[in-house]
Amino acid sequence: MEHPELLIILVCYFNEKEIYRFVRKQLVVQEGANFRIIIVNNGTRQLSELTVLQQEFPWIEIIGEGINRGYMGAASFALKQYMKSASPLHGIVILCNADLEFSATDALFKMATESSDYDVAGPDLESTRNKKHLNPFSVLRFTKSKLLFLRTIYSFYPLYLMYQFLSVMKRIFSKRYPSNQAEGASYIYAVHGSFMIFNHTFFEKGGSFDYGGFLFGEEIFIAEQCRKYNMKVKYLLSVHLYHYEHSTTGLYKSPRHIRWMKDSLSWLISEYYHG
Repeated sequence: MEHPELLIILVCYFNEKEIYRFVRKQLVVQEGANFRIIIVNNGTRQLSELTVLQQEFPWIEIIGEGINRGYMGAASFALKQYMKSASPLHGIVILCNADLEFSATDALFKMATESSDYDVAGPDLESTRNKKHLNPFSVLRFTKSKLLFLRTIYSFYPLYLMYQFLSVMKRIFSKRYPSNQAEGASYIYAVHGSFMIFNHTFFEKGGSFDYGGFLFGEEIFIAEQCRKYNMKVKYLLSVHLYHYEHSTTGLYKSPRHIRWMKDSLSWLISEYYHG
């Protein structure tokens, strides 16, 4: 089998119908790019949805036993399984949600052809909920005090609910990096985690998906590796996607999710913010 130019990793966590629609209506219609899809089963109500998809497209691989490995943990599991049966990567790896819609059928082709300009990249992501642009996730590195503040917020659930409500109001009534004003920020600190593009150079220079947190904070984890190994993180204005934001995890997260967020921040602070 010819080595694909793109490896696309999707994580199924009780959203098998969404993944089915995304693959059928968004991915398989993409033109000009050779790609392979691995779906990691982190939890599913009806595995038959994914089985039907695999029967129709035999080059789609479904792995996992319904164990929730987290988003980055599932990506790490998929990449390691892929590398057991494939030659070394020479293309790009995409880790993404399924609540997305491409604005053009050559989006994957553009990602592959522009890969010489970046180690990690993110497209122009437009939220369908509030029409705001989600990339750049951050142009500059987060300060340690900011992360400590957020960890405090996530330590008390009522405090988190109040903070999240105010954050939502702020996002509704303020602009966030409209695409026509972001050209000066083509190289940035971090891209949004819902669609992350990894050139093979990311792994060759020392990057990995072996995240010490369970869920959340993946954007900072990737950004800090890029910072450590002097890698380029690029905002790809040439590729535009619509994001049906928070359709998987919900706008307000549960107390269990908040504990995971706190634990992930604690790991990130201890790993990358020593000073």
